[in-house]
Amino acid sequence: ALREPIEPASSSSSSSFRGFTDAWLELHPEPEPGSTDKAVRFNALTFPSCNPVKRIDYILFHAAAGGGVKATACIVVGQVPAGGEKDEDLRDGLGMADLDSPIWASDHRGVVADLSRVV
Repeated sequence: ALREPIEPASSSSSSSFRGFTDAWLELHPEPEPGSTDKAVRFNALTFPSCNPVKRIDYILFHAAAGGGVKATACIVVGQVPAGGEKDEDLRDGLGMADLDSPIWASDHRGVVADLSRVV
C-alpha cells in the first residue's frame, strides 16, 4: 500500500513552475489526487502505474527568447501492463514486487506531449 501523502504537486492552479510551463495543465485540469473516478485514474494519474493515486510526472517547457512554445497535445501512456487488460490496473495487489502482478514498463506511467513553436 502507498504510504506517502497524496497532495497535488502545486497548491496553485497555475501551470507555471518558475518560468516553466506544465504541458498537462495547459490542456487539462489538475486531476484530483486519490480520485476514485476510473476515467481520471486511467487517463490522468501517473503513480504508481499499477494503482494510480496522483500525478507526479510532468513535461515542463520554457518559451525561447524571440518566440514561444505551446503544448498542442498531452496524454498519459502505459496504462495497460504487458498481457493485461484495461481494468486490471485499477485494483490493489498489482505492485511491481507482487509475484502475480502483470509486467509494467515502470512504476510510473508515461506522459507524452506534442509541442509547437509559436512565432
